[in-house]
Amino acid sequence: MYDGLREPRRWVLPEVLAYQAATRPEAVYIETTEGERLTYGAAAAEAARVAGFFAGLGVKPGDRVAAMLPNGLDFVRLWLGVARLGAALVPLNTALFGSFLEHPLQNSTARVVVVADAFHAAMEAACHDGQTVLAPAEITAASPSYAGAMPTARDIACVLYTSGTTGPSKGVLMPHAHCYLFGLGSVDSQALTGSDRHYVCLPLFHANGLMMQLYAVLIAGASAVLRPHFSATAFVDDLHRYGITAVNLLGAAAAFVFAQPPRPEDKGHRLRVIQVAPNPADHERLWRDRFGVAEVLSGFGMTEVNICVYGRMGATKPNTSGFVYDRYFEVEIRDPESDDPLPPGTEI
Repeated sequence: MYDGLREPRRWVLPEVLAYQAATRPEAVYIETTEGERLTYGAAAAEAARVAGFFAGLGVKPGDRVAAMLPNGLDFVRLWLGVARLGAALVPLNTALFGSFLEHPLQNSTARVVVVADAFHAAMEAACHDGQTVLAPAEITAASPSYAGAMPTARDIACVLYTSGTTGPSKGVLMPHAHCYLFGLGSVDSQALTGSDRHYVCLPLFHANGLMMQLYAVLIAGASAVLRPHFSATAFVDDLHRYGITAVNLLGAAAAFVFAQPPRPEDKGHRLRVIQVAPNPADHERLWRDRFGVAEVLSGFGMTEVNICVYGRMGATKPNTSGFVYDRYFEVEIRDPESDDPLPPGTEI
């Protein structure tokens, strides 16, 4: 476990990585379902090299670097390297194109954009003058390692664009401490330790996959299994194949898993906790009875405010989001008509 766990001034991504690289350099941080592996020691070395590459391009601490990449080690190296430089990563939804892609590219003022081949045409059409577009392979291994100062907990680590249901997506400025707290909340709620294996099948351009999962694994010194995208048909087999102990799912993903034909393999895995949102009572029963999962948790939050409500181990509350994460948050529910605070137990 990171030794700065409860010290907010040390809630800084490259500091967490440096600690884990020093204490467990040969331990596997991430294994992909494509067969690649990245140890903690190699992750820190790669981060310094990526930071050195971007510094050589003239990217400075505080600048923005956008990314349109699928789940994979290229994404992870970029995330860690941009953080080591003290710049801010702008992860872009890989389904964006046209004006929906132009907006975050212009609004974020990203100087450099790293894009996978599959999305290159859409990116070229959306970028504006002055933005440099790179493929991951262009981030050369010959770059010198960056040895500059670490960012602080208050520095912006990431700019995430929300769904924008009432207009263009808004970019949320996320300081290092804010990003860390997403991971710490998962560590606390799921009781993660260095022996856990976390299955990451949600997109890394979203706070859940990147921060509530990959960052939580980093804080705990655990290991992650990273799948390029969610697959209902592969879900149970992956639990067995990789010895998964913890999982996060969102939205309809659970329903897709439930829709698969029941098999004896639905049980007998090592999965001890799953965090899902929402968590209706009939879904919780299926996770427990059909799949033999001991702990089913939920949660509630927003990119802008973090996760302020989590389920608690051993205290199931189906049909709710859980309990206030009161070590770090106060939560107040107000009447939607009058805006007056509501007393506990009020139904609306």
